[in-house]
Amino acid sequence: MKVKSLAAALLTLAFTAPAFAASKGEPIMAMPKLHAINLNEIEAGNFIARRGCDPEVRDLAALIARDHKRLDNDLQLAAREQVVPLGEVMVDAYEQRNFEKQMADTKALKAMRTCARDVAFLRSMRDGHIFARNVLDEALSDPASLSIRGLLLDASATVPVHYNGSVRLLEKLEASAPAVVN
Repeated sequence: MKVKSLAAALLTLAFTAPAFAASKGEPIMAMPKLHAINLNEIEAGNFIARRGCDPEVRDLAALIARDHKRLDNDLQLAAREQVVPLGEVMVDAYEQRNFEKQMADTKALKAMRTCARDVAFLRSMRDGHIFARNVLDEALSDPASLSIRGLLLDASATVPVHYNGSVRLLEKLEASAPAVVN
């Protein structure tokens, strides 16, 4: 998908409170959340892979976009097989705040015209991957997610790579930034 269609796809997702009793680990609950996370990571990653200033940040962004595209392709296939709709994401207040933050971060990132967007991207990826880890851990701990366990484990192996890369580069960029005088 192109970045513009990813942004449109993110806007069409409906974030609502669950109207039925289902555990957070059930595929009908977990898969739409993971899809929304993937779409945002692909969009932000593709943008910074093209527009980032630091070559290491661009490389990490490309890796994040590529990995989340692969994860999302697998997720969409599994969703079709299990007849799980991905368009409605059922969330609690904590998840709602995190999804709103990630989408706002990506929108702000795209509006930035300086190399500060590299740091903003890395902070967003750090925070976003903490949230993704929480979503994955919740799903993995629920026996209802057994049918998508392989998908969850694959995503779980990817998240630390992105998180650690973001933290490492963020520390590097922040250490090399000139001190701000008040």
